[in-house]
Amino acid sequence: MKNIILTLLIFFFQFSVRSQNIIKKQKGCSYKIYYYENKVKKEEGCLVNNKKEGLWKEYSTSGVLLNEYNYEHGVPNGVFYNYFENGKIHKKGFYKNWTGIDTLTIYNTNGEIVSKSVWIPVSYKKSKAVWRKIYAKDAKPDGTIETIDGKTYTWRLGEKYEFKLDTNVKVEIHH
Repeated sequence: MKNIILTLLIFFFQFSVRSQNIIKKQKGCSYKIYYYENKVKKEEGCLVNNKKEGLWKEYSTSGVLLNEYNYEHGVPNGVFYNYFENGKIHKKGFYKNWTGIDTLTIYNTNGEIVSKSVWIPVSYKKSKAVWRKIYAKDAKPDGTIETIDGKTYTWRLGEKYEFKLDTNVKVEIHH
């Protein structure tokens, strides 16, 4: 009978570790580590009242760190990082209640800044935030006008916009 109970306990323990998590106590929370089926770490972080709290890390199926998010009461709040497979930062930004706020910085695989954008809320709902580019590596200063292949462009907030004149508009100048 003891052998059956011991076998069942071992089976249950192996099943729960492989499919779900390992629990550690850390700073008054339940620290969880979740795994992919291939036994590679999938994500880890703290749960308080079954909600994500503090720093959470997410990994690829090969074990490479892909994302770091900070949570408050199960909702992303604070700085977040997304990483390339080579370990360098791809994106750095900030969330407040699942809405992007402040500046989003995007890097290339060499760690150089490609662009910076500012989140502009257009509503209080998380899906209603947009961002405006304020820096791009190859961007021209605001107001720069250039002609490429017969088309005229103007630069604004790190983005190039085609500039079209309406030839039907009459302009009168009075002296």
